[in-house]
Amino acid sequence: MSFFNPKRCNRKRRGWKKVAASRQSNSWIHSQTSDPADPESIIQQHHKLNARIGMLEDFLAGRAMVEERRDQMRRNNILPPPENNLRLQARRRMSAIERRRYLAERNRGGIRFFILFCLVCGILWWLLKSGL
Repeated sequence: MSFFNPKRCNRKRRGWKKVAASRQSNSWIHSQTSDPADPESIIQQHHKLNARIGMLEDFLAGRAMVEERRDQMRRNNILPPPENNLRLQARRRMSAIERRRYLAERNRGGIRFFILFCLVCGILWWLLKSGL
């Protein structure tokens, strides 16, 4: 490795398409429990859809209630608490690979700065000692 080595940008990735494809949860679209003409499977699908609709309605009702509470706090000149997505972004941590790359880059930058600083100090000392 050289002192001024280039950054590795276009490295080949290892099978992320397979991992991303396996993480997609669209299985409920394609899966059928049994014959579509079977009335029990239709009733079961009906119950599943009603449960999902109920979850969405509860989520939207809770969201509306939270927004109303925020507006009321603003009207009363009270600073509302931060939203959840801001807290999640603040809590996001780097993965081990990102942390290792970040620390390696920071160390290289620190060493380069120190060597260049010592070089400038040496040149200035030499210029002062030589009387120029």
